[in-house]
Amino acid sequence: MGRDKVGLLAKFCGVLALHNLTVLSAQIFTWPDGTVVDVIEVVPSTSRTFEELNWQTVERDLNLAINYRLDVGYQLYQKLQSQGYRPVRQIQQLERKVIIDNQTSQNYTLVDVYGGDSRGTLYQLTQTLADFGLTIHRAMIATEVEQLIDVFYVKTTADGKLTDPAAVEKVRMTLMHIIGAEEAEPETAGPQRQP
Repeated sequence: MGRDKVGLLAKFCGVLALHNLTVLSAQIFTWPDGTVVDVIEVVPSTSRTFEELNWQTVERDLNLAINYRLDVGYQLYQKLQSQGYRPVRQIQQLERKVIIDNQTSQNYTLVDVYGGDSRGTLYQLTQTLADFGLTIHRAMIATEVEQLIDVFYVKTTADGKLTDPAAVEKVRMTLMHIIGAEEAEPETAGPQRQP
């Protein structure tokens, strides 16, 4: 729990990836007073057990990151480059798409992302939303057999929906690039869910 900041979820995801933790699921909520409640379920992405992880270092890095004293993006990039990280195997039937939905909710733009789950992807997705000035007010993150399924409820810095068609397309194309999707026609409506 804490005060909401732009890019807060990205910092959490980046630090967890730095410490070889894979996000299995997450539920993120922002209360009307700006308090965020994030519940993130993780598993080690290496052969180490939870007991072998240095949880004090994870906590320290989370605190440094949310106080803008840890360059998460650069450190994660360096780590992945030095390890020559590549996904272990490609699943043939992975669904890869981005849907930006302004119909389901009266107050939020919903960004649905379906893609492969590889180390650093969740950080890149959430950081990209922050870079476009979008605040994540609610999120549902799930990984099922290496299929990443994320739903982000976002607002602009002006506290409204993302409605400008050019901006919507820029966000969609950037997220499509991150998940490695081939170019496709824009999708603007998603499955029915809670407003």
